[in-house]
Amino acid sequence: MKRLIVLALAAVLTTGCATTGFLGFLATTKYVDNKVGATAAEASSALEQTRADLEQTRKQVEDMQQLAGKMEGMLAEVSQVEKLVHELELKLSQLPDQTLRLLADLIQNHLSSQPKPPAE
Repeated sequence: MKRLIVLALAAVLTTGCATTGFLGFLATTKYVDNKVGATAAEASSALEQTRADLEQTRKQVEDMQQLAGKMEGMLAEVSQVEKLVHELELKLSQLPDQTLRLLADLIQNHLSSQPKPPAE
């Protein structure tokens, strides 16, 4: 009799497992398929987000590379201006004091005759 009850209970449990969602610790194929589908949808969504993030990161890297190129160009220009200033200092140091005073007066007179730029 006990054996018959155990077999009947096992038959009910396994039949229920095959037709319903979740029965205790046993899962049906429909339940598993639904969970797999939900997990696949989440994974697909996460993959799309990762792709979008990667594309945004690539764009930022490209922008940074362009900025680095511009900075290198500016540094080269600054270096060239520094060379010109140094050459001018050398040439000015070779001029007599009287010539430098005359040059300073000419520059001062020119600046005085120009309209003053508006204050920022």
